[in-house]
Amino acid sequence: MTKEEQFLWIVQTAILANGINLASDPDRRVAYKDTYSSTGVRIVMREAVRAATLIPKDMDVGDAADDFCLWMFRNHQEALLAEDHTTRVPYWFAR
Repeated sequence: MTKEEQFLWIVQTAILANGINLASDPDRRVAYKDTYSSTGVRIVMREAVRAATLIPKDMDVGDAADDFCLWMFRNHQEALLAEDHTTRVPYWFAR
């Protein structure tokens, strides 16, 4: 597997797990419905495909997937911003 393929495999699996987690929690099911909807997943996967080509050569693929998922999954991004409101998108896949 290439680094890009490994990244996409990790991200896709994380999307599935995150969606199941959000959908099965009555308190978060409605609030995050757009996150695990087909439209929400397509948006994140389109960004994942783009990000996969931008991973720095010296970055571990697991670390890149962590960066991506923590920022691109709205529930995780909200937690990051609540902890530190100055947090920004990781430099390597920022637009």
